[in-house]
Amino acid sequence: MKKKIILIIIVLIVITLAGGVYYKINHQENSKNLSEENDSQNRNEEISTNNEPKVDSYGYRALSELPQDYSLEQAIDDGCVVITYNKIYGKDKLDKFIENTKINSQERKEDKIRIVQFTVEGDLIIKDLEYKKEERLDDCFKLDKTGYILTVDNTRDKFSADEDRKIAVDDDIPAVFYGIIKEEKDDDIHIVLALYAEIDYASDAAKIYKAIEVCEYRKSIEDSEVTIMEE
Repeated sequence: MKKKIILIIIVLIVITLAGGVYYKINHQENSKNLSEENDSQNRNEEISTNNEPKVDSYGYRALSELPQDYSLEQAIDDGCVVITYNKIYGKDKLDKFIENTKINSQERKEDKIRIVQFTVEGDLIIKDLEYKKEERLDDCFKLDKTGYILTVDNTRDKFSADEDRKIAVDDDIPAVFYGIIKEEKDDDIHIVLALYAEIDYASDAAKIYKAIEVCEYRKSIEDSEVTIMEE
């Protein structure tokens, strides 16, 4: 009888020890799996964060990072001023830019807009127009480099010459000479960087500054403007 009791006790002890070992191993395995899942989730979140497109302080991605099949809908979602044959989206942004940077404003403010228009064949032309205040040191002299910067992305124009299918930057549009105006011609409205000062050129070899047309749209579509909020 005593032997049976001792045997039962031994069996119970073995079962208890085995159960404890199994629990410990299983707990460690579950903890490891949970840790791996958390690490994987964190890595996925980091990848997702890292893959988010970088934008500038105005909310625009770099022109070079936009896809070649960039669409009208994407441009509207990105807050661009989009001009089509019968509508203009985000015209309030265009008007605000003109108000902020026109030459007779009390204080011209830094600003930037992105304008999307279409060629006759339906290809996108994208333009960034920025007004930037900047001073640079040149041979210990402080130079005021404040002005407009016009960047034109012509890479989607399939009917242009190969050498013209590029992103071109004009950063020599000094504010001391230029202002932005809205000009009516016949049935169209033209947004123009116009010359406001008479320039005394030092020589015939000096760069000749001229008025620069930024965009145009039909006068009749002003009443059918669509703001980004409405869209």
